[in-house]
Amino acid sequence: MGSLALFLLSMTIGGLVGGANIIDQLFGNVNPQTTIARSMGKYRLIILIIVSVSSFRILEALDKT
Repeated sequence: MGSLALFLLSMTIGGLVGGANIIDQLFGNVNPQTTIARSMGKYRLIILIIVSVSSFRILEALDKT
């Protein structure tokens, strides 16, 4: 359960750092393709680290089951 919490936390932080506004995207006020591209270009290293750590934790949790 701890790995799931860490994964959700890291994805939330990644969204905040990347400048994603989930509410605007849900209501269609933002083009997700341009938002993701802009975030990836500006914060590529941070996003890569967060995704890598999250993926590692998920795989580690799956190995234990």
